[in-house]
Amino acid sequence: MILILSEERDVSTDNVCKWLNYQNKKFVRINIEDHNRDFERLLFEKGVILSDKKKKGSDIFGNWDSIWCRRGTLPLLHISEPKSSYINEKSFNDFLKKEYQIFTDFLYSKISHSKHFNLPNLYNVNKIKVLEEALKVGLNIPNTIITNNRKSIVNSKFKFPLICKPISDLAEIDINHEKYNKILFKLNRINSFNEIPVEFEFTLFQELISKKYDLRIFFIENNFISCAILNTALDSRNIAYRVVPFNLPIELKRKLQKLNKKIKLNSGSIDMVVSKDNIFIFLEINPVGQFEFYNNKLDLGISKLISEKL
Repeated sequence: MILILSEERDVSTDNVCKWLNYQNKKFVRINIEDHNRDFERLLFEKGVILSDKKKKGSDIFGNWDSIWCRRGTLPLLHISEPKSSYINEKSFNDFLKKEYQIFTDFLYSKISHSKHFNLPNLYNVNKIKVLEEALKVGLNIPNTIITNNRKSIVNSKFKFPLICKPISDLAEIDINHEKYNKILFKLNRINSFNEIPVEFEFTLFQELISKKYDLRIFFIENNFISCAILNTALDSRNIAYRVVPFNLPIELKRKLQKLNKKIKLNSGSIDMVVSKDNIFIFLEINPVGQFEFYNNKLDLGISKLISEKL
């Protein structure tokens, strides 16, 4: 039996489930929106077992052949409102969040003992750590600095244009403040020193690569499926572009395998660019990245590959 943690509207999960049905493989899909599963007790019976109150004694971990953590999490206890006026609501909820964090950390450690592809607590990788590990395994990365003062950029002798982006993820946030609107939250191109505020929150800056094309690479275990996106736009997600299959060099695959092992990911999507002087440059890795568009456009067979690995 296969366990899948996902979201209701994730098309990639839908397509993998179609392949599992075609292959007559049994699976259970739990979406993050599922609230009908009310898990509420920990039973100590030959170890710790998470029990469903509707089926007391049942084990959510079961004897899973494999577990695919695509996007979802286990739908656990919901934070309830304090029932006494003598309890501070914020402190009460903060306490419960800590309790549930310990609880979920334990549950995901249990999942890690089964054959699994990613874990929910690894959905958001640390972008800075990944860049550091990429350098250690011999990958090229753009010249990068994280700072909250433009003098640091001048002292580092970075060449314009630069791009700036959040240290975590891009976000759409409406804040009526010049300092924030200029520098944070979005992927921005900066053409000159004067476009940078004197002071701002810590932000990640990189020299903009003059590129021939982008690479989108899906991997599961040591299998890599990649394509080249032929465009020169800063962000190609919202424009029309041409995409073609691409075979990664063997040495590059080896370096990416080392990186994935170091950051404990066995499935995800990698963004790279190839510069105009034919240098492969690593940008970032996303454990839950979107791959459905180029998978369908080029008939790459990613959904079928995932189902076979499960």
